[in-house]
Amino acid sequence: MKMNGRLRTGLCIIVIIFVISISISNVSLWIDEGTTAYFARISRFRDLIKYLYVYNGSEHNMPFYIILIWVWQKIFGFHEFALRALNIPFALFYINSANKLIDKIGCKKRYLALFLIHPTFIYFMNEARPYVALLAISTEMLYRCYYCDLEKKRNIIFINVLYLFGVGINMLFGFAYLIYLIPLISKLISKGRRVIIMHLKILLFFCPLYGILLIYFALGPKMIGSNNDICRHLLQTILSILGMGGIIPNKIEFIKRNYSYLYQHSFNIVLIILFSVCLIFLFCLIVKSYKITYKLLLNFLSCVVLGFVFSLIVKFNFWERHIIYVVPIIIVIMCVIAVERKNDVIFAITLLVFAISSYNIRFSHYYQKDDYKGVAQYCHDNDEYSLILLQGYSLTWNYYGIFTEGYKELTDEKIILDLAQLTHEQFAELITNNKKTIIVLSARYNNEYYTGILEQKATNKECEFNAFTIYTICDF
Repeated sequence: MKMNGRLRTGLCIIVIIFVISISISNVSLWIDEGTTAYFARISRFRDLIKYLYVYNGSEHNMPFYIILIWVWQKIFGFHEFALRALNIPFALFYINSANKLIDKIGCKKRYLALFLIHPTFIYFMNEARPYVALLAISTEMLYRCYYCDLEKKRNIIFINVLYLFGVGINMLFGFAYLIYLIPLISKLISKGRRVIIMHLKILLFFCPLYGILLIYFALGPKMIGSNNDICRHLLQTILSILGMGGIIPNKIEFIKRNYSYLYQHSFNIVLIILFSVCLIFLFCLIVKSYKITYKLLLNFLSCVVLGFVFSLIVKFNFWERHIIYVVPIIIVIMCVIAVERKNDVIFAITLLVFAISSYNIRFSHYYQKDDYKGVAQYCHDNDEYSLILLQGYSLTWNYYGIFTEGYKELTDEKIILDLAQLTHEQFAELITNNKKTIIVLSARYNNEYYTGILEQKATNKECEFNAFTIYTICDF
């Protein structure tokens, strides 16, 4: 029996190491990761802090993560894999917290697989951004708030430390306070004045630290964003959080309102329907389940709603990364009901959906990141072209040695121009100047004008990289 236990533990460790190791790759950085790389490469710490404070972007709202990646890069290097490897210690913390949850709930160890191969976890393991860290912190908070004693001072202090660190990692983690607040309110109702006073004292102790972060966020630059097609974004977000991110159309397709992918892969429709039925059945079981499930469901819904409303107010596109801290809540609900009902059917179906979805996210070309690396290599390999016109994010292009400019007069030297800084008239003029030209268009933009012009011109649709299409003009 002891040997069997050791074998199970050993096998579990091997599986965890395997999943984590294959989750990270050296594929191209995409838009957001380009900014991460930019901050990581700043030479002096004081310059990092200074620029972080004035930067008009989401990085201003994740100061602790930017400092962590800056230190990490100094030790482990600047390669894509090295930048993403910061997720590994947080992934181990996440798995450890999930394991403690499984033990407390009374689930079989196999239920740990739901945490390990959740598609959102797999996706963000391969991204140099703070989301795996938030997932790990929220999982530990969930364990501490629901399955540890909320009357113990040490536990309450640790919860506040976790929360403070999480908010510093990303401002949007602020809504995760509900993971603490909802079970706390339930506890206070039954325990009375003494417990209330203790929690208030600890909160007052942390208030100055929370206040510093609040002032930092409030006094920083105000981002001007957009949240077009919010309902479609919300649908994609919910489906991804529930584990279907690798079987629904990718984000670009959602943005473009192109759902043909589903019709081309009818098996995916079957999976979505099957899993949706399971979730409806799961919701029905909650009605007859433990009180803890009510609280967990309330946690999930309140976090999603508040996050969504905040995106409307601040005006940013609402994606699953903005509420990644609700992922462990969903899984725990499944585990609680599985234990109560002594039924592994939902587990089996969920595991199948998660496995297929995660496999697609990691290995399917369709779900890969925007291939800045491939395009940059193509441009470097074709030195005979003297003019390059491209779309995309300048900081990510810079990482791969492509430095763009605004409109300028053509010379005999090689010139690389950013299409976003050109008028339509300037673009039409440039491609008629008898220069061997590379035009790079991104699927993230509405390119009807450019493709219309290029169809009239003697252009070659040279090749496609993820999210990018390359055209060339070389025959006059």
